[in-house]
Amino acid sequence: NCSTDSTCRSGGYLCYDADGDSTKECYGAATGSGMVGAPCSGVWDCSGGVPGVCLQQGFPGGYCSRNDCDPLGIMGGTPCPSGSHCILSDLALIMCVKDCSANNDCRTGEGYACFDAFSELLMPVTECYPQ
Repeated sequence: NCSTDSTCRSGGYLCYDADGDSTKECYGAATGSGMVGAPCSGVWDCSGGVPGVCLQQGFPGGYCSRNDCDPLGIMGGTPCPSGSHCILSDLALIMCVKDCSANNDCRTGEGYACFDAFSELLMPVTECYPQ
């Protein structure tokens, strides 16, 4: 159990109720500096606090994201950070993805490309996503 973030070990941990049992505990969180689309080995490499995530399965080199956005704009989720937008992915994940206008905006050496992987409300928006 914990009462504040300072009671947790540093480097990737925050004090919050991670499992919904009304008890705060030190649990992994995005305490790093990686913005949406940045490579990551674990959640600690990404920014965003509790809703920050490091997606790894299907994402070469990892992919920093957030999972508290609202892809339809009707559920009141938190807006994605500047330079990113919210999607409902083919993996049934609600996530922020990095905006792009050309492949060189993405991590092409790791298998990412700039394209409209998902039609967000029928609006063409391109994102860096694995090919």
